[in-house]
Amino acid sequence: MTTAVLTANGQLQLPRIILERLGLHQGDKVELRVESDGSLRVRRAERSATDNVLDLCHAVYEGLSDAEVDEIESIALDRSRFRTRPVDV
Repeated sequence: MTTAVLTANGQLQLPRIILERLGLHQGDKVELRVESDGSLRVRRAERSATDNVLDLCHAVYEGLSDAEVDEIESIALDRSRFRTRPVDV
């Protein structure tokens, strides 16, 4: 059995072996459930589609200059405005 220490702020730092076994990395979300016997169940939370899109955006922006990021965001904003215009039939 592995143990962890509760901090004054109510935080637990999970031991590396647990993190590796669950495939957890910094920023990942976990689900916690207290079982009827008082034990705590910890598991990796399912990633949402939003989480996946945000990860993709961060990967695209990594290594770009501020000017390049601004240009990409400007293009995306222009395209989103175009898509929201009413369509004449």
